[in-house]
This record gives sequence, C-alpha cells and structure tokens, in this order.
Amino acid sequence: MSAVVANVTVTDTSANGGFLTLYPSPPTPTASDLNWSANESVSNLCEITLNSSGSFTAYNYIGSADVIVDVQGFYS
Repeated sequence: MSAVVANVTVTDTSANGGFLTLYPSPPTPTASDLNWSANESVSNLCEITLNSSGSFTAYNYIGSADVIVDVQGFYS
C-alpha cells in the first residue's frame, strides 16, 4: 500500500487552535488535516500517504485529543 483514504475524527479536544497533521515520515508538513477549538468533535476525509513500512505519523499541535481513523480504502 502507498496511501489510505480514511475518515479521521478528533474528539474530547482540550485546546483552542488545535490541529492534526497526518504524514508518512519527518519532517512534519506545514499543512493540517483537521482543525478544532476546545471541546469540539471534528471529522475530515483524508488521503494519507504511508511510509515504506506501511504506517503514518499523527502530529497533534497542542493540547490533547482522541483520534479515530476509519480506513475506507487504499492505493497500492
């Protein structure tokens, strides 16, 4: 697999101005996949590129959030 298509949801967020970036390997990109305010639940359909071992990194900018990744499909 080279990428997945997934519905990504953050919930139980603790900080205003939070964002989540999903990427294959360092360095961390400057674009975000989800943005939220405190106490919000937000979802977004994302295409996530995978690294050579078939995984990705999720970077949370500030505070804490529960992250749910529901994979819908993949590219090979």
